[in-house]
Amino acid sequence: MCYKAEHTKHIVAGCTILAPSEYTNRHNRVAGYIHWMICKHMGLQVTDRYYEHIPEKGLWCDVGPDTQGGPLVVRLYN
Repeated sequence: MCYKAEHTKHIVAGCTILAPSEYTNRHNRVAGYIHWMICKHMGLQVTDRYYEHIPEKGLWCDVGPDTQGGPLVVRLYN
């Protein structure tokens, strides 16, 4: 942790000490959780605990409106 005043704004968005590693780790953990939830919702085999989930290489998803402009849909690709 850096030694500047630990205000929330500084820690969340502006700390140059945390930026190279901690922000990337936080991003990857959130992305992993979202991936786990989508796979679980789609009926794919996942671990019981989201934090043990390791996304399969080459499997990715796209979230966007369906082709008729309806609600958001999730599309999985290999």
